[in-house]
Amino acid sequence: MAQRPKLGSKLRRLRRERGLTQAELARRLSISASYLNLIEHNQRALTAPLLLKVSELLGADLESFSDRGDAKILGELTEMASDPLFQDLTIGDDDIADLVSGAPAACDLMLRAYNAYLQAQGQVRVLADQLSENPFVEESTHQLRTLLTSIRSLAEIVRDNADLSPEEQRTFLGIVASESETLSGVVDRFYEFIDEVGSEGVREQEFSPEDVNAYLETHENHFEDLENLAEEIGARLPLPPHERLPRLIEHLAEAHGIAVRLTMPTAPDNEGLLFDAEAREAGLSSLLPPSGATFLLARLLARQAHGEVLDALVDAGGLGPGAGRQLCKAALERYFAGALMMPYGPFHEATEEARYDIATLQRRFDVSFEQACHRLTTLNRQGARGVRLHFVRVDIAGNTSKVYRGSGLRIPRQGGICPLWNVHAAFARPGEVIRQVIELPDGETYFCLAGAYDRAGHEPSGLRGRFAIGLGCRLSDAAGLVYADGLDLEERRLRLPVGTTCRLCERWNCPQRAQPSILQRRSEMESPSEAAD
Repeated sequence: MAQRPKLGSKLRRLRRERGLTQAELARRLSISASYLNLIEHNQRALTAPLLLKVSELLGADLESFSDRGDAKILGELTEMASDPLFQDLTIGDDDIADLVSGAPAACDLMLRAYNAYLQAQGQVRVLADQLSENPFVEESTHQLRTLLTSIRSLAEIVRDNADLSPEEQRTFLGIVASESETLSGVVDRFYEFIDEVGSEGVREQEFSPEDVNAYLETHENHFEDLENLAEEIGARLPLPPHERLPRLIEHLAEAHGIAVRLTMPTAPDNEGLLFDAEAREAGLSSLLPPSGATFLLARLLARQAHGEVLDALVDAGGLGPGAGRQLCKAALERYFAGALMMPYGPFHEATEEARYDIATLQRRFDVSFEQACHRLTTLNRQGARGVRLHFVRVDIAGNTSKVYRGSGLRIPRQGGICPLWNVHAAFARPGEVIRQVIELPDGETYFCLAGAYDRAGHEPSGLRGRFAIGLGCRLSDAAGLVYADGLDLEERRLRLPVGTTCRLCERWNCPQRAQPSILQRRSEMESPSEAAD
């Protein structure tokens, strides 16, 4: 079972960052240097009064001593250790916890190296897929085999037939030379193709969506600059829900010279909005619901009116050029759109009043289920915070497409999430918000909500995507949510024992186990099918 990082190691790290010796800090704290040494090595507790004094002396916020950041790193390192790459190593939870507490820079180095390894794996997969599916590869391979067979056969004829006349030998050798020249051309074209596919593969994989998630989590999924911009527009251009879409269309025309017209997009890779920058025209799918149409136009407004602000925020993320930059920028555009449709002050007030009732918020602000859920995770303004929530979106096959770990719940970056989480069960009960109390192997408890919904199609085919969203908080915060009404949150029987993902779960006999856990030797495990036998 993973242990929490200890405060003594954090104190030692902060002291060193401030350039203080143990003796100097001990004198300021009015304790002995030996006692401080015991605290820093986690052999004595850092009491609350002493913690307050340390915080004041070192100029460190009490948040610096919280386990939120360390718990995230602890989870990422534990997940890294579950990779088959390290299956021959024995790394204990205590080892990882000590490393997180005592060497955070080394942890960052290891995680960066591991992320680079995952990206390299992704590049290999992309190249393999492109090579296996491209008709040029099949055609070139056939040509190579044919030419090589022909050259070999002709060479064997010349070698094995000593009675060939000089003229016949010249004829065969001429054919060999001609076929060899053709072979050389095929090889050259094949190398050009490999170079082209390779560069495309690198461009496609030069970013990791997890890097963008990490950037959002570093900011607690809250960007005050974007909130302020949305509030400024709302003050100049009141956008009540029932008039929001036509006013936004009018504002884009008047302020940015963009004409919005309803259309029937046929491109399957757009979200329902095709923007022609040269013609200053936006084609908006007539199949979109008002909330979806407004959201896309708000994103377009963010790009046109506040591109410099978005670029500055992306630069701060350190994600570099290319696809990673575009992915981060798109996430910030969506953030702005949510802030414009659900202004922070009114939305926070409505949330507190409705006690996080999602349906009430949907009606109040005329937004979709996903839009309301996502906005709830951004309520992290100083002085007006909401409940810290996590967010995960999965499709009906179990693929995770959006993750935010605001509550501290460890949601895996790769592999399937625990099948016992109610986000999977939500697909069987569309239209409902189902609730669940879960307990992880380390004793942490969370109150989880889940709901499935259909995303309206914007193509003429009318295809719809079906997704489920999981939302939740620590159990200690659940009383503030209307969904907890009628539940005895202290009742231990309500708590469903779950894990995060099978490879990191200590619940050996779980009937839903899909993979063996790295935390138990494979030989000691009994699969559900074996148990049935």
